[in-house]
Amino acid sequence: MKSARIAVVGIGLAYPDADSYNDLWENVLAGRRAFRRIPNERMNLSDYWSEDPSAEDRFYSKKAAVLRGFTFDRVRYRVSGSSFRSTDMTHWLALETMSRALLDAGFPEGDGLPRRSTGVVIGNSLTGEFSRANTLRLRWPYVRRTVASALLDHGWDEDQAEGFLADLETSYKAPFPRIDEDTLAGGLSNTIAGRVCNHFDLGGGGYTVDGACSSSLLSVATAATALAEGDLDAALAGGVDLSIDPFEVIGFAKTGALATGEMKVYDKDSNGFWPGEGAGALVLMREEDAIAQGRRIHALIAGWAVSSDGRGGITRPEESGHRLALERAYTRAGYGIETIGYFEGHGTGTALGDATELAALSGARAAADPSAPPAALGSVKANFGHTKAAAGVAGLIKAILAVRNGVIPPATGHHDPHPLLEEETAALRVPTEPLAWSGGHPVRAGVSAMGFGGINTHITLEAAAGQRGAGLTDRTRALVAGRQDAELLVVDGTDLAEVRRGLEELAELLPRLSYAELTDLAASLGERAGDRPARAAVVASSPEAAERAVRVLLSRMDDGQTEVMAPELGAYLAHRTTAPSIRYLFPGQGAGTGRTGALRRRFDAADRVLRSAGLPEGGDQVATEVAQPRIVAGSLAAMAVLNDLGVRADGAAGHSLGELTALHWAGAVDQREILDLAAARGRAMARTGRADGAMAGLETGPATAEALVEGEAEVVVAGYNGPEQTVVSGPAEAVERVCALARAEEITATRVRVSHAFHSPLVAASAEVLDRRLAETGFGPLAPGLVSTVTGKELAPDTDPRALLRDQVVLPVRFHEAVVRLAQDADLLIEVGPGRVLSGLAAAAVPNVPVAAVDSDSPSLVPFLRAVAAAYSLGAAVDLRGLFAGRLFRELPEEFVFLASPCESAPGLDVGRTETVPDGHGDVSGRGEQDTQGDRAADTLELLRTLAAERVELPVSMVDADTRPLDDLHLSSITVGQVVNEVTRRLGLPPLEATSGYATSTLGELAGVIDGLADTADGGAAAGEAAGAAPWVRAFEVAHAAAPVPPRSGSEEGAASEGGWSVYASPGHPLAEPLRRSLSGLGEGVLLCLPDGGGPELVGTLLDAARSGLAAGAGTRFVVVQGGYGASGVARTLHLEVPGTLTTVVTLADPEPASADDLREAVRRVTAEVAATTGFTQVHYDTDGRRTVPLLRAVPPAAEPAQDAPLGPDDVVLVTGGGKGITAECALSLATEYGSALALLGRAAPEEDTELAANLERMSGAGARFVYLRADVTRPEEVRSAVRAAEGELGAVTAVLHGAGRNEPTALGSLTEPLFRRTLAPKTDGLAAVLDALDPDRLRLLVTFGSIIGRAGLRGEAHYSTANDWLTEMTVEYGAKHPHTRVLALEWSVWSGAGMGERLGVVEALMRDGITPVSAEEGIAIFHRVLADRSVGPVLVVSGRTGGLPTLATEERELPLGRFVDRVLVHYPGVELVTEAVLSATDDPYLDDHLLDGDLLFPAVIGMEAMAQAATAVSGHTGPPVMEGARFLRPVAVRPGETTTVRVAALVRDAESVEVVVRSDETGYDADHFRAVLRWPRTDPERGHESAGEPSQPLPRVAVDPSELYGDVLFQGKRFQRLLSYRRASARHVVAELSTASPGHWFGTFLPQERVLADPGVRDAAMHVLQACVPDGTLLPEGVERIVLARPQDQEEPECVLLDACERFQEGDSYVYDVDVRDPSGKLLERWEGLRLRAVRRSGGAGPWAPALLGPHLERELERVLGGSRAVVVDPDPASGAGGGTEERRARTELAVGRALNRPVRVRYRPDGRPEVEGAVISASHGAGVTLAIVGGGRLACDVETVRERADEDWAGLLGGGLMSLRDLVAERAAESPHVAAARLWGALECLRKAGGTGRALTLDEVGGHGWVVLSSGDARIATWSTTLNGNPDPVMFAFLTGEER
Repeated sequence: MKSARIAVVGIGLAYPDADSYNDLWENVLAGRRAFRRIPNERMNLSDYWSEDPSAEDRFYSKKAAVLRGFTFDRVRYRVSGSSFRSTDMTHWLALETMSRALLDAGFPEGDGLPRRSTGVVIGNSLTGEFSRANTLRLRWPYVRRTVASALLDHGWDEDQAEGFLADLETSYKAPFPRIDEDTLAGGLSNTIAGRVCNHFDLGGGGYTVDGACSSSLLSVATAATALAEGDLDAALAGGVDLSIDPFEVIGFAKTGALATGEMKVYDKDSNGFWPGEGAGALVLMREEDAIAQGRRIHALIAGWAVSSDGRGGITRPEESGHRLALERAYTRAGYGIETIGYFEGHGTGTALGDATELAALSGARAAADPSAPPAALGSVKANFGHTKAAAGVAGLIKAILAVRNGVIPPATGHHDPHPLLEEETAALRVPTEPLAWSGGHPVRAGVSAMGFGGINTHITLEAAAGQRGAGLTDRTRALVAGRQDAELLVVDGTDLAEVRRGLEELAELLPRLSYAELTDLAASLGERAGDRPARAAVVASSPEAAERAVRVLLSRMDDGQTEVMAPELGAYLAHRTTAPSIRYLFPGQGAGTGRTGALRRRFDAADRVLRSAGLPEGGDQVATEVAQPRIVAGSLAAMAVLNDLGVRADGAAGHSLGELTALHWAGAVDQREILDLAAARGRAMARTGRADGAMAGLETGPATAEALVEGEAEVVVAGYNGPEQTVVSGPAEAVERVCALARAEEITATRVRVSHAFHSPLVAASAEVLDRRLAETGFGPLAPGLVSTVTGKELAPDTDPRALLRDQVVLPVRFHEAVVRLAQDADLLIEVGPGRVLSGLAAAAVPNVPVAAVDSDSPSLVPFLRAVAAAYSLGAAVDLRGLFAGRLFRELPEEFVFLASPCESAPGLDVGRTETVPDGHGDVSGRGEQDTQGDRAADTLELLRTLAAERVELPVSMVDADTRPLDDLHLSSITVGQVVNEVTRRLGLPPLEATSGYATSTLGELAGVIDGLADTADGGAAAGEAAGAAPWVRAFEVAHAAAPVPPRSGSEEGAASEGGWSVYASPGHPLAEPLRRSLSGLGEGVLLCLPDGGGPELVGTLLDAARSGLAAGAGTRFVVVQGGYGASGVARTLHLEVPGTLTTVVTLADPEPASADDLREAVRRVTAEVAATTGFTQVHYDTDGRRTVPLLRAVPPAAEPAQDAPLGPDDVVLVTGGGKGITAECALSLATEYGSALALLGRAAPEEDTELAANLERMSGAGARFVYLRADVTRPEEVRSAVRAAEGELGAVTAVLHGAGRNEPTALGSLTEPLFRRTLAPKTDGLAAVLDALDPDRLRLLVTFGSIIGRAGLRGEAHYSTANDWLTEMTVEYGAKHPHTRVLALEWSVWSGAGMGERLGVVEALMRDGITPVSAEEGIAIFHRVLADRSVGPVLVVSGRTGGLPTLATEERELPLGRFVDRVLVHYPGVELVTEAVLSATDDPYLDDHLLDGDLLFPAVIGMEAMAQAATAVSGHTGPPVMEGARFLRPVAVRPGETTTVRVAALVRDAESVEVVVRSDETGYDADHFRAVLRWPRTDPERGHESAGEPSQPLPRVAVDPSELYGDVLFQGKRFQRLLSYRRASARHVVAELSTASPGHWFGTFLPQERVLADPGVRDAAMHVLQACVPDGTLLPEGVERIVLARPQDQEEPECVLLDACERFQEGDSYVYDVDVRDPSGKLLERWEGLRLRAVRRSGGAGPWAPALLGPHLERELERVLGGSRAVVVDPDPASGAGGGTEERRARTELAVGRALNRPVRVRYRPDGRPEVEGAVISASHGAGVTLAIVGGGRLACDVETVRERADEDWAGLLGGGLMSLRDLVAERAAESPHVAAARLWGALECLRKAGGTGRALTLDEVGGHGWVVLSSGDARIATWSTTLNGNPDPVMFAFLTGEER
C-alpha cells in the first residue's frame, strides 16, 4: 500500500449560499443554513408535496437547499447554444467548479498543468435531473395515446382529437430541447469528466465514479491512489449533484430518509435530512511535487480507504463496514485514529445513519486508545443539506478549511446531543463553540461518507508542514457569536399605509428566502429603517414563520386594527408619534435555569457582565448562594444589552431579590457592588436560614390564603403576586399541610423551587447578617420611577436602601401592588433577567399593558428579540444596526434566480390534480411497549382489534373477533401482514413469514394462530438452508428402504430395577411388561404399546403417554410399539415440541405376539432399536423380520407425457371438504381439464359464507357441471342422502376427492381427548362414510388429501398429524381390497395460496421448520401430473424442501467424486443439489494463471465444469451436456493469499434438463454469478457456422508469436496459454490452432481430479484468442446461447485443435461470436452459438503493438473514424529485414491482400504502379518494417511511415511551404510534436498520390479521440494515426484515405 501524502493545492465549489471556500468557511462558522422552500420553478409543491408520508407519489418535506443565481457562461467556455441546451446542467456546473479549483491552484484555464498526466475523477449518480426531465420529450407517443384514448372515451370525434393533439404536441414538447447529436453524451454521467478533460485538454484519463452518496469522496480516494501509484501527476477530483426532482426526493421520502421536522444532525431528535445540491472540486498533487513547484498547500491527504458493508443492507449503513474503511485509512496514513482532533461526519441526520456512524467512529477510536480525549464531530450537511454525490467532497472541503485555519468549527443543526454522545466514556463530542487544536497535538481530521449499496469511504487529513493556521481570531469568534436562531424584521413608514406596502413586499419575498437569507433580509431592513412613526416588527425563526407573521399583520390591518402586540406570533404593529414609556421588571429567586443562554453567547456586553460576576459553572444552580448572584447577574447582563441597543426604561420594580437589581437601575449602587451584595445576600440566607424551609404558590387570592395558613403558626403569606396568585412560606412540613388543605378545596398548590422559606421569620437571622454587610455599602440617591415590592409604592429619592433591603428579607413581596403602580401610564413592561415568571404575573395583573420577557437563560434568542420588537414597534429608538455588528450577512439579489426544471414551465393550474389516497397509514411499529404474555389470548385479540381499527380509522368497538380484515375492513393482504407482524413484535414473538392468506381469516382466528405459534415455538427457527437455483415442488413416493438391524442391546430382561419407565398400553398388551423390564436398563422413559388396528378408542391412552413424555422433559426416552393406526403422529410431534426427547417408533407386523419365541424376538428388536436411538428413529419389521425405514424418494420426472386422461366427461367426482380451499381448487381444475362433473359436499351455506359463494360462482363462470350439497361427512346418513341427490342429478359417482378436514393447532400439553377425536372425525370417519355410501364397483378413482404433517409431525399438531397418518392407511387399505380402483393418498405440504393451513398459520409453522409451502399453481400442476402417471403411488408426499426435519427422512445417494460436489449443503437426490467449494490458489492452482487487475478470477470455463459436476451429480446423467442460456453475470474473484467460497446450486427441471447457478460469498450468495441450463443427452454438433473458413490453398500462418501476446494483450497464465498460431486474425474472423496438452493437474493434490467436461484450457483459449478481433480491449465472457460441449476423449488424441470463430454482431462493448472447434481432420468437436464477450477495459490504442494485431484494431477504428467498412492488414516484414527489391515487396503485398480477402490472390499493377486485384479495390504501403494493405470498395489508399525528426526546411521541402502552417495547427490541436504532425501530412499526401490525386491541398477536418487526426482534400478524407510497434522505439504513422470513386 503506497502511503504518499497528497497535497490539496486548489479548491473550487458551488454549493447553496457558497460560491467560494471563503464563503463556505464563513457560513460554517456563522451557522448559516441555506434551506428554503423548494422553488416552484424546480418542483411545484402543489403537485408533489403531502403532509402524509404514505401518500402515493408525494414527498412530505418542503425544504431543500438549492443553488441561487448560478448561470453558466457558455461564451467564456466556447459552448454552442445547442450543446448547452442538450446537455445536463451537471456538466456545466462541474466544468465551472473545476475551473475555479484550477484558478485557486494557480493553473488558470489549466495553464501550467502536466496535461498529459492530469486526470479527472468526478463523483456523480444518475447524471442530473435535467436530462431525466428532457427525456419526457421522447415519451410524447405515450402521452398522445393516453390523452387520445381519454378524449375518445369522453365523446370527442377523431378529427377534434387530432387537432387538439397536434396543438398539444407543440406545447408539450416546447420546454424540452430537441434531441440532437449532443443529447446522448449530454445525458451521460461519464462525459461529465470527459467534458472537463476536453475543455482543459487533459490526457490522464477522465471518468465518473458512482458510490451513491459516497461518490465524491470515492473520487478523491480514487484520484489519490492514482497519484500515489504514479499513474497521474495531477488530478482533479470532486463531485456534482443536481437531482432535486421527483425521482430522488420522492424516492428518499419513501425510504423515510427525509426530515419530518427540522433537520438535526447527531441529535436526540435526528429525523432525516433535507436535500441539497452543488459541486465541489479539488486539485491534487503529490506533496513533494507541490513543494517543488512552490504551490500553496491547503492541507495534506494522508490516508484514504474504501469498504463495503458486505451482507449488510443496500440502503442501510452498517457499523462493521464503516469500521473497515476507518481501519484501512489509518493504516495507510501511518497514524492512529486516536490522534484525530476533528471528524467531519457523513451526518445525514437520519436516526439509523447517525447512530451507525457514531457507533463506528466511537468504537474505532475507543479501541485505538480508550484514554484519548473526545474528538469533535460535525457535518456540513446541516448547512446546506445532503448533496448526495457531491456531499463527501463538501465535507472534505470543510475539514480542509478547519485544518488550514487551525479551528474546529462549532456544529450547526445540533441541539440536544445524541444519547451515544452523552455516555461517560463517549469518544466524540459535538462542539458548540469554536475550538483550537490542542497545543502539541497534530492538526488532523477525518472525513467519512456512506452510500447506498453499502459503500463507505474515509479520508484523513493533516496540516502541511509548518502550517498551523490563524487559530481563533477575533473575526472567527465574531462570526460564531453572531449565530441566532431567530431574526428581527422591521418595516417603518410615515403612516400605516406605507408600512402595509412594505409588509406586502415582504409577504411576496419571504417564501423565496432561505434561513440564511432571512438574516440577510433582517440586516437589510435594519439598515434601511429610519425614525419614522409607523412601525411593524416580526420575530421569526424561519422564512415560513416570518411570512405567517407578516400575513397576520396584513390581515389585522384589513380588520381595521392599528396596533398589534402578538408575541406568540412574533408580530408587532403600532403608530406612535412619541417615545414609549418602558418599565422594567427584575426577577427574584427561583427564576431561570442557570444554563448559559443565547443572550450571553450572542452579545459581548452580556458575556462581560456574567464573567465579572465570577459565577460557578455547574453545581446546583438553585442553591441560594449560587442562585442569587446568578439571577442578579442575568438581569444586569440583559439590561446591558438593552442599553447598548438603545432600549431604556423610565421605571422599574424588582421582585424580592430583584429589588437589588432595581436599585442599580435607579443609580443607587454600581454594578460591581450590586453583584457583591447579591452574593452576600445569598451566602447569608444559605448559612443562617433554617434548612427545613419551603415555599408554595397558591392559585387563590390573599384572603383565602391567609385563612389557609391560620392554623399554622410558622407559615406566613410571603408574596402577593396577583389577584389569584399568592405565595406562602414556612417549615416544609407545615407548608405541605397548607398545600393539602388548599388542594382539598380544589385550589392548585405548587411548591416553589427555592432552598429556604424566604420572606418569613425563618430567615430572620439572614436579615441580621445582611444588615451588617449593608452597613458597609454606600448608596446614592434614587432616580425617579423605582417602585418597591416591599411597600408596593414608588420610592422617594432619599429612601434608605439599607432598611429596605434588610426588611425585605422577612417581609412579604407585594408584587401585585407594585406592578399595578408601575404599569400606570406605561406602554410596555419588560422582564429583564432570567425566566418569564414576572411577565406572566404582570400580564394577569395589568392585561391592558403589553409585557415581554428577555429571559437571559433561554437557549433561544426569541424572547429577547420579541422584547426588542415590542419596544421598536412602539417607537423606541432602537439601534437596529447593533443587532448585526460583527455578524455575517450578505446583500440580497434584486431577483431570485434558481435552476428551473423544464417540467415546471407548464401553467400552474389545479385542473385535474388529484389527491392520492394511500393504501394504509404507514408502519405502526414503535407504538407502545411489548406486552407481557400473561393472558396473551385476550391481549393478542385486543392488539389486533386496536391496530386494525387504527388502520381503517374506526372505533375499536366496531372491530371484533369475527371481523374479517379483507372483506369487512377492506384492508389489503399486505396491510394485514403488517398488522400481524406488529402484534408478534409487541408480544415478543418472531415475525411471521407467511401472512398472505391471513386477510381472509377473522381477527379471532388470527389471534388463535399467533397464540398457537407462541405455544408451540421451540425458541428458534430452523437453521436457514442455502438458497437453491430456484424454488421447487415435487412429488415424493414414500419408500420403505431396507436397513441393517442394530446390534443386540446389553440389557437383559429383568436385570435392572423395576422403576424408571412409565408404561401405557391397551388392556392386556403382551409386550408391555416384558418391554418395561427390558428397557429399564436403558434409563428412564415412557413406553406406549398399541394393538394392531389401534383406533380412536385409544386416543386417551395416546394422550396420557404424550403428557408423561412432556412432563419428563428433554433427555427422556419415548418409545412407541404399534401396528396399524398407531401413534406415529403423536411421537413425531412430541419429539418436535420437546427437542432432545429420544424417540423410537417401532411398527411390527404383529405387535401382539402370541408365542413365547415371537414375544422374545419382539422384545429384543424393540430394545435394540431403543438402545441405538440417539434422536428420532422410526422402523418397520415385516412378517419376515426384514427391517425397513420410511423415507421420501423423489418421483423422477416423466420422459414422455401420459396419453390417457385419468378422468373424462362421463365421470362424476364426489368432493368433500366444501367448495373452499385446495380441494375446491383441484376439483375445479378436474372439471375444466377433463370435463368431469362435480358433486361438492360441505357443511356451510353459500348465502352465509362469502368465500364458498365466490368459489361456486367461479365454477359456474368456468362452465363446470356441479352441484353443491350440504352435508356433514362425519354423519353417514347425511352423506348417503347427499350422494343419492348428487347421483340423481349428475349420474353415478365414479371418483372421490376427499379433502374434508379440521385443524385447531394445540400444543400437546393443552390437547384434550374431545379435540383429538373432533380432528380425527372428518378425515377417517368422513372417508368411511363416503365410501359406505358409494357403489365400490363403479368407483374408478379415490384420491385423499392428507398433509405432510401426518408424515413429519409438527409442533401443536399431534392430533392433526395422527388424523392424516390414519387417513393414508385407510386409503392404501381400500386400494388393496378394491384393485380396480386406483387410489392416491396425497400428503401435501401446506398450500400458500389457499386452504386451511394458509388461514390457520400452518404455513408459518412449517416454514419455521424449513418446509417449503406449495403455491396453488404448482399444486394443481403436480396434482394433474400424478393423476396422469399411473406408475406412481399409492402414497405420495408433495412438497418443496423439507428442511432436514429429524422426523422426516429423505433418500440419500452417494455423489460422484468431483472438486465442486465434495461439500454438500443441500441434497434431494434427483431434484436439487447445493454444494460449496472454497477457492484458493493452493486448491485451485489455475487461479494463479487467471490474474487480472490484482484479482485471481475464477475462470468461466471452470465455472462451466462446476455446473456440469453439480448437474450430473444431482440428475444421474453422465457425460458432457449441451449447455444453453449460459450467463456469466458477474465475476468471481479471489484476492491473492485469501479465499472465496462459491456455491453451486443445481435443480432438475425435467428428465432432460438441469438448471444450475454459481454464487459467491462476495455477494453474500444473494446474486447469481454464473447461470445456465444443461441438457442431456448430448447430440453431436451438426455443422459449423457460415464462415469464410480456410482457403483451399492455406495462407501462411499469421506472423505473430503467441509469447508476444501472453502477458500483454492476453492476461492468461501457463495453464491457459494454448494458442499455437493464428491462421487468420481479422476484425471479425479468427482461425487459430490451439494446443490440447494440459500442463499438470487442475485441482489441488488431495482433491478429486475427475472432470465432466473436456480440457478447460482449450475452452478458455477458445474465448481468449478472440482477443485478436478486439486487441485494444480485455475481453471477458458474458454468456453463450448454446454450447455443444466436447467429450474429454475428443481432445485427448490430437495434439491440437482448430478454432474457427466469426463475429455475429457488436453491441456497444459486447461482441457476439459463433465458434467451431475441430480436430485436424476437420471433425467438429464443439460448437458455440452466440458467445458474448465484453471488453471490460480499453487501452485506447496505446502501443507498442504486435504488428499483426494492428490490422483488426485499425479496421474497427476506421469504421468509427471514417464510417463504412474495409479490411486492413498489417504484416510484419520478414526477419531478414525491411528492405528487398520490388518483387519482394510485391510478394508481401500479395500476402497481405490475400489475408484481407482470406484467399491467395494475384496482384497486378497498372502502368502508374497502382495495384489491382479482381473484385476489390486495394492499396498497400511498405515502411517501418511492415506491409500495410487496405481492401474494400470505392476510392482507397493507405500509407505507413516511420516518424523522423527533420529540420523545418526539410519538412517544408517535402510538404511544400503552404502546408507548414497546417502542420503547426495540427501539432497544436493534437498536442503533439511538429514532426508527428508533419508525418501525418506526408502520409496524407502519399495517400492522395496513390489515389490518383494531383493536388496537395489539405485541410484539418477533425482531431478525434485516441490520437486520430482526420484531414480532408475535396471529397477525400484521410485518417491518420500514430503509434509504436514492438521492437521499434520510433513512432509510426498510418494514413488511410477514403472517398468517392472518380
